[in-house]
Amino acid sequence: MSRRERMLVIVAAILVTFVGWYFYVYSPRQARYTELTAKLQDARAQLERMEATARQITRLEQEYRELQSFIATVEAKLPTTKEIPPLLVQMERLTMSLGISLQAVRPGQLEKVGGPASAQSTSATASQPASSSSTANYFKFPIRLQFEASYTELLRLTNRFQTFPRLLVIRRITMAPREVPDLNSDMDIEMYVLPKEAR
Repeated sequence: MSRRERMLVIVAAILVTFVGWYFYVYSPRQARYTELTAKLQDARAQLERMEATARQITRLEQEYRELQSFIATVEAKLPTTKEIPPLLVQMERLTMSLGISLQAVRPGQLEKVGGPASAQSTSATASQPASSSSTANYFKFPIRLQFEASYTELLRLTNRFQTFPRLLVIRRITMAPREVPDLNSDMDIEMYVLPKEAR
């Protein structure tokens, strides 16, 4: 065999070896690498989504705890229906402590909040709470105060209502002149009340 033929045989052997390595070693490994790279990218994307979800869950749990705390704080300011009579007495004592001449305290009827007033929800008063068949979460209890006071005493009363042990909302105040500096005043208040069995 001549030198040229030997060189051709060597080159052919190298080419066959290279082609075999390319198709049987490099190509499968390259395909596996591409597959694993795609899976890695998918896994990273899924991890980012899961981390974002975890952050959102943490934030939502925090908001939920804050809402629960807020609801508990507000409900602590809401009396139950059985606490209404002592609160009316407390309100009367408050006006007396401010030197206000209280003429009348006129409690209204309990009204279910969040739905149309029904015969059941409007027939209850402070001395006769709503029946257990009512499913309202809380009730609105209107109170009308009629009193004689100066404008300064009236302002002191409204300020004291802000720190009253229970949640009160002043809906309307009417004033008519009397003997200076006193005024005849009507004040419409709403107290929000939990059902008797709420606590």
